[in-house]
Formats: sequence, C-alpha cells, structure tokens
Amino acid sequence: PFLLKTDQEYNPPTSSNFQVLVSHVCRHWRQVALRTQSLWTTLHFREKAHIPRAKEYLSRCSTSNYSFDILIDTVAIEDHIPGITLYKEELNTIFGIIIPFVCRWRTFHLKICDNECKPAARRYLGSCGPAPNLETLQLYHFEDYRTTQRLYLATHKPPVTIFGNNLPRLKNISLIGVNLPWDQSPYLRNLHNLELALHLDNVRPPYQWWGRMLRSSPEMKTLCLHYSGPKEATGVPLLAWSSSDDKIRLEQLQQLSLTDLDPDYLCNLIERLHIPSLRELTLDLREQDFTPFIEFLTSPPEYTSSELATNASSPISATPSFTYDSTELPIPCLGKLEVLVIRGLECSFKHWAALLRATQGLRILDVAFSK
Repeated sequence: PFLLKTDQEYNPPTSSNFQVLVSHVCRHWRQVALRTQSLWTTLHFREKAHIPRAKEYLSRCSTSNYSFDILIDTVAIEDHIPGITLYKEELNTIFGIIIPFVCRWRTFHLKICDNECKPAARRYLGSCGPAPNLETLQLYHFEDYRTTQRLYLATHKPPVTIFGNNLPRLKNISLIGVNLPWDQSPYLRNLHNLELALHLDNVRPPYQWWGRMLRSSPEMKTLCLHYSGPKEATGVPLLAWSSSDDKIRLEQLQQLSLTDLDPDYLCNLIERLHIPSLRELTLDLREQDFTPFIEFLTSPPEYTSSELATNASSPISATPSFTYDSTELPIPCLGKLEVLVIRGLECSFKHWAALLRATQGLRILDVAFSK
C-alpha cells in the first residue's frame, strides 16, 4: 500500500492521467467526466505544475464525500529546480491547499529530503487536526547530513504529535527516517501493514511499546524492518526486552522483510515472534557474517550448542548431517514458506543449503546472486 521506497533513486509511479484523457474525447464524454467526481480524487504532487492541477481537481469534487489519495514528493535544495521541482515554498502552498480537506484524506504519502522542509511538515501535521478517514500513512525523511552538526540539528528535536492523535481508521503505516512519540501515539494499533526504516537506535521505540504496537495488531499481514525495530536492551530497565518465552503472536502475518540488521539483534528479535502463517520472507543482509542467524533459523532446538558448533566447523563441501521436521525449528512456518527473496545474504555455503532445505515448500525463489 506504500508508494515510497527506502531506495533514494526510486521514483514512485506517476498517477494515472485517465481522467484527463477521457475528458478530452468529446463534449459528451467531458460532461460525464466532470460530473463523475470520483475521477478527481488522486492528488499527486511531484512538480510545481501539479499544484494548479490539484486545485482544479479539488474544484471538481469539493462538494462530494469521496476520499483523497495524496502524494507529496519534495527534493533536497541541491536537487531543486525553481519552477519545476518541489521545495519549501511549494510545500507550504500544497499544505495550504489540502489541509482544509484533511477529514477526507484516505492515503497520505509525504517525502522530505531536506531539513529546511521538515519544520513545515512538522507544523502542518502537528496542527491539522484529526484525519478520521485516513487508512494509509507514509512519512519519509532521509537526507545526506554531511556533518555531525547537521545530523544533530535534524534529530535533536522530539517528535510531534500528528493529526491530534485521532486516526481511527489507520491500517497501514510506513515511517522511513521518521519517528513518533511512541508512548503518545494511540493510533498504532489494529495495523495491517507496518514498515519501519532507517532509524538510529536512539529514536527507535522501546521494546515495551514495540510489543504493545504488535500485540494490539493481531490482524497484521506485513512487517518490514530496514535498519529499524525496537531499541537495543542496554541494561536500562525501561529498555529491557521481554523473555524469549513471552512471544508476540502475529497469527496472520504473511510477509516479513528484514534489511540491514545485525545478526545477534535479528536472532533476539525473531525469537520473540510467533508467526505461524508466514508465506513470504525477504532478506537483505550484507556486510556481516549472518551464519549465526541462518543457523538459528534452521537448527532444531534439541541440538546442543556443541553439536551445532561441531557441525558448523565441518568442511565447506559438507552439508548439515541432521534431518528434521520443519515444525521443530525456531520458526516452524519456514517449511510453509511459498516465496523466499534473497537480495543479499552473507553466510557459509553449508547454511545456505540448510536454509533451502528448511524451506521445502517454496514455490518462488528469487535470489540476487551478484549480491
């Protein structure tokens, strides 16, 4: 449900121009199109020319109750082309146009690439009031800070409360480089799709709030973590993680994506999840040896650490000698996986083979061997 990706080179697909095309076929079709207010509810802002277009779209459906799907894609100052791209001045103009209709927002995607645009986003989202029909929210802020001073200036302010904490229909949320006041965001519940990405440890949610968010979302279908997740347990009582026996049950989770997380962190995180319905697993784990994580996924609990160590030290050409039922694994659903996507994975060949054997129910295997 999310239009923006963590890849800075990625551009979201352009919105359909169908409504404009059909309104230019003939006079009759134009009259029908202009009376069909549901055609004019997609408001995508990627260029300055899209601002007057949005004003015209709004004038064609301002009296209806149809909900709006909104995308705002701004650029950093070094990429800004006056009169073409969107920067601080244009962002203020856009918010001035769409804020009066906040009660009718259905999806809202906002990309900020410059710390000069961030205050405007904080100000408008912090003061716009409730969004009672918002179902999908994606907030993206990532930039090249260049210096530690700029990084500090961009991250030292506490997060703001958005939409007056009134988002009763929110089901899908993606936060890329954006954090929230985790203990003051009651709408983080009953979620279907959750994406957290590019968060330093100091802005991640403490485990108790992470657990509360997931436990209160029993119908969650998709969980994507890209260099994010709960804060590390550092010995501070408020940051302590629960016991591995106290699992977070996500009975309906079907898709899990893990990117750029440390092996030990991953083991501790996955050990505390109960995800029996998982059908698709995506891994992008590079620049470290993730053999311990793959070993954790594929090793039955009855094997002792010494037996696993002996097996792990055997020659590369050998493969693990033990056989087992996949239901005995730390994640029993591995045997039920239908899709395995490997965008990057560094581990021993032997554990690669163990992973493939454990995922015996695969229908699709997508591997980027160059990575």
